[in-house]
Order: sequence, then C-alpha cells, then structure tokens
Amino acid sequence: MRAGTSGRINCEITAFMRYAGQGWEIPVPLSDEPFGEDAVCKLNALFRENYKRFFGRAIDGLDGLEVEIVTWSAKATDEQPIAEKHQLTRGGRTVEPRTTRAVFDPATGSMQIHAIFERDTLAAGDHITGPAVIVERETSIYDESFQGGLAIYDVSDPRNPKKICFWKTAGTGVHRFDFDGRYAYVTPEVDGYHLNIAMILDLKNPAKPEEVGRWWMPGQWVAGGETPDEGYRTVWCHQILRRGNRLYVGYWHGGMVILDIEDMSKPKFLSRLVYGPTFPHPTHTVLPIPFELKGRRIALVATVWFGLLAPKETPPDLVARISADVVSALRDPKTAKLLEDGGYSAAGSSPEAFARFLDADVSDTARLMEKVGLKPR
Repeated sequence: MRAGTSGRINCEITAFMRYAGQGWEIPVPLSDEPFGEDAVCKLNALFRENYKRFFGRAIDGLDGLEVEIVTWSAKATDEQPIAEKHQLTRGGRTVEPRTTRAVFDPATGSMQIHAIFERDTLAAGDHITGPAVIVERETSIYDESFQGGLAIYDVSDPRNPKKICFWKTAGTGVHRFDFDGRYAYVTPEVDGYHLNIAMILDLKNPAKPEEVGRWWMPGQWVAGGETPDEGYRTVWCHQILRRGNRLYVGYWHGGMVILDIEDMSKPKFLSRLVYGPTFPHPTHTVLPIPFELKGRRIALVATVWFGLLAPKETPPDLVARISADVVSALRDPKTAKLLEDGGYSAAGSSPEAFARFLDADVSDTARLMEKVGLKPR
C-alpha cells in the first residue's frame, strides 16, 4: 500500500462475529492495535455491544453462548487531494427518447411514465427532459449457457477444492440438499414437473451420481397428466433433512411432509401438516431434534417472513420515509400481483407494528423453547 501512495493511510479492521450456530453474522469494528492477553474478553464485549446496537436490543439468555469470528476484513485507504470540479459543457443538442417505460416513483407512490435513454448514445453537453432513466447494457448480464445442477467437490485439501462432477438438472437447479455421507437428499427442478420435487441421489461414486428415488406432491407431475392444484399459494419442495429412516420436508406453502424411506427407491408418504391460510408463512425447514425432550420427539419448523431492518442509530425521519415508500410500493396492484404469483403475501405494516411483531415472535420462541426443555448453551 505504501509503495502506491504518498498520502495518509487509514485502516479499518472489522471482525464478522455471531453466536455459535447462528445463520448470520454482524460487523464489529476493531481498533488498529495489537491483541493483548485480554483480547478474548474485549472481543466478547465488543460483539455484545454491537449486537445490541445493530438489532436495537439484547436478547436475554444468550450470555452463556459461545461467540465465534466467521471472517476478518481489513481495508486500507489513502487520502488524496480533492479533485477539481468538472465544468459542465453547455450548448449541446437536445436528445429525444426512443422509448418510454412505466417506473415506480417513490415521491408520488405510483407508476410514472419515464423517458428511456441509452447512455452510449449520449455525449457531453447533451440535454434530456425528465422524468428519465439512463440505461446501459453493462448493468444487466444474460448468460445463455447457464446450466442448473449440483456440483460435487473433493475438499480433502480445503485450500484447494477440486471439482469431481456436475450433475445437471432442469431449470434453475437444486435449491437445497442434505447429505449423510453417501446419499444426498436434494430439491431439484426436473423436466416434466411443476417446480422443485424431492429426490434421493446415491453418491457412492461421486463422479457418477445415481438417482435412487423421488417423491412429489400430487399435481406436480404435469408430464404425467397431473394438474397443479396448489390451493393456498405455491407448492414446491424447499428443504429436506434426514433423521433415521424418515425425511422431514419443508414444502413451502404445501406445509411440512414426513416421508418413510425404508425403501429408498419408493419414498412413502406418512403425513402432512398444512398451516395456511390461517398462518400464511411458507414452510422453510423441518428440523428433527436428535434426542427426546421431556419424553417427546420434537421437530422445529421454520417458516418464512421478510422485513426491512436498520441499525438503531438510523434517523427516525429516514425510517419513516423508507417505510412509507415500501408500503406504497407493496400496495401497488402490479407489485402485489407479482408477489402473489410468487406465493408471497405483502403486509406493509408500520415500523411500530413490525417491532411489536418481532417482540412477539421472540417471546413466542422463548416460551416454546422453555416448554420443550431447550436451553441456551
């Protein structure tokens, strides 16, 4: 870095940390100084301080959990003199748009007709009349060679993974999978089927995966004459987890499904639980607990909702503005139709209502964990 600049160098060091087992991590800024003997205590304190700042509150009962650093980031920048202002060229031509397009305008909360200009057709000094959008071909990439599937790697040397094979599928490929050391339980798109189904692959020879068996929700096999009868929103296989001779399947708006795989070539339907439309959130994952809790066999079911979160220090007026724009967009008929077609229900609540929802969700989860005997480690 020093060899490339004569200016002052500023360093930013960040540790991306999380409670052990969490699916996400938060950035924790660190000072540019060597670690001492008390580094572990300082890092723990910084993590908890930033966790509370990032989410707006601490969660009771997590103090005993281990904290881990997932990755580190070091950024060095130099200070350069302020560049001279570019003088605007005046007196150029007035360019007329070749086409127009309806674009959502957050200021009015509605779709507005905008003139569309291609950047590479404009020259310095040209004049255009708004509202307008300037587009360039480099901003969108379409690769006709895309092929969905499952890639298998040899990671005996973690620093040098080597591809063994690529198992091809239809459509966008495999969404998720589980692996028990020999068999993979995958959720691929398959020719002749409506959306993703459940499939078992034998990876005894990882260079040549072989299908062992498959299962689908009745209505998905359109090539066999079935008609998708999705009932409440989209029904597709999202996640599969194995425990013993059972597969626990999250089937999105189809709820949860349990399959018997005593005969892997013919997965057998055992049961299904559908929550919608009473509870509208789709089923993401069904996680069977590997031990009994208070004499009962328990599975944790994760459903899905989406929301926008911001750091605690975000100015209230900015939060209110973003919230209003998002709610307005969600209530636009075209946006609502797109979400509906994708299996989503747009709530579009206020920041205060969303905060109450989060608090209730955390409280409900805490009560459930206490009821079944789960405790933080």
